[in-house]
Parts: sequence; C-alpha cells; structure tokens
Amino acid sequence: HHEYGKVWVSIQTDITERKRMEEDIYRKLYDNAPDMLASIDPNTAKIIQCNQTVATALGYTKEELVGRSIFEIYHPGSIDRAKEAFCCENGQFPSHRASTGTQRREYHRH
Repeated sequence: HHEYGKVWVSIQTDITERKRMEEDIYRKLYDNAPDMLASIDPNTAKIIQCNQTVATALGYTKEELVGRSIFEIYHPGSIDRAKEAFCCENGQFPSHRASTGTQRREYHRH
C-alpha cells in the first residue's frame, strides 16, 4: 500500500517593476493635475505633499509649502471656515492655535 504525501506548488511573480510604474503614473497624474491638490497630515494639518498647480497658484515652490500648516495658505477671511471643515468631532484641532508669526501671503483674486 502506498502513502501519498502532499505536494505544494508555488508560483511567484515579482511585481516590483509594475508597482514602481504604477506609483510613477500616480505621481505624474497628481503633480500635473490642473486642480490644486495637497495631501494633509490629519493630526497636524501640515502639508505632506502638493502638486505643482498649488505651488504655481500660490507663488511658492512645492518645497516651501511642504511642512507648513494648511491654514497658512488660506485667505484670512476663509481660515475660520477652513478650520471648521477640517476639525475633528469635538471642534478642537491640536495645531490651530494662535498664529505662529510666520509670514502669510494674501491669496485672493479680485
């Protein structure tokens, strides 16, 4: 009488290059979108990344915007509404205390 053992066959495919290409496509779409796009850290309200459209529209480089509070780029008349939209359930947000004294540019068109 014969005993049969189990045989496992595994086929692996390296998707590293495909994943890299997908990320590159996403990055290009994000950076070249005609809409202003920014990724914001929900815990600090700081800009993690933004596209070139944001930088061009605001007169900064992307590097100058990354790390700033999202509230620094709003027109002063819109900051309260922006904070209200961004706040968590209890209405408090850890980073929007009094202005830090950083230079703020006015961003509204007449």
